[in-house]
Amino acid sequence: MVNGKVLLVDDENIFLISHKKELESGGFTVTLAHDGPEAIASAKKENFHVVYVDLVLPKMNGVEICRQLKGILPTAEIVLVSGHPDEIQKYQMEFIYAGGKDLILRKPLLDQELLRVTESIVSRKNGGAETRILVVDDVQIECVALKKVLKEAGYDADAVLSGTDAVRAAGQKAYDIVLMDLVMPDMDGIQACREFKEVSPDSTVVMFTGKIDNALSENEMAFTHAGGRIHYLYKPLEADVLLSMVRKILAERNAENRSRAAAG
Repeated sequence: MVNGKVLLVDDENIFLISHKKELESGGFTVTLAHDGPEAIASAKKENFHVVYVDLVLPKMNGVEICRQLKGILPTAEIVLVSGHPDEIQKYQMEFIYAGGKDLILRKPLLDQELLRVTESIVSRKNGGAETRILVVDDVQIECVALKKVLKEAGYDADAVLSGTDAVRAAGQKAYDIVLMDLVMPDMDGIQACREFKEVSPDSTVVMFTGKIDNALSENEMAFTHAGGRIHYLYKPLEADVLLSMVRKILAERNAENRSRAAAG
């Protein structure tokens, strides 16, 4: 089943070929372009749903390519891909003003990252639900960092600084996954999980912590009794570990949904 049409614009053949196979495995039709003129020529022939464009390219950069593609494909979602942090910082806002998506994928991409982001974008364009994730941590710098990683991976991510705010957020938005710090001043992660699940029973609440001690097994038991799941993440969290865990949880949720549908 074909899910949509994707245009990859990059001057690296290895990148193009490997990610073409990745996207085709998910049912997408993929066209390759090595530079701006090739991309523009392809856009005049096909109505692409998603375009991934490298920032640093010969003949014209990703910003100019985005600007011209938007004139041809006004409804396409155009995402910037780059392995040059300095160039990203320099051109990100210009890319957004040119009509690009406020989403940056940084090379080297994680395994299956491009496929997952594409599925999320196309699902949203087709009226499907985007994966919603809430980060709960009393350390603001941690919240900001985790939210940034999740958003850049294509998730709808929010962050709050306390268990009380998390429970309040549960009443305002249906979250698929909640990343809950164990140790917080106003309400610990166990109590926050219990109250969150009362409001949003379908959410998957995952504990993470920077504290490793002998009481951890007791916390595990209490957390699971409160409705949480143990996918332990220890601070400081690494982006690839976090995203791998999120993909694992989503796979588990999808398997549970299929089982319930089959049983029903």
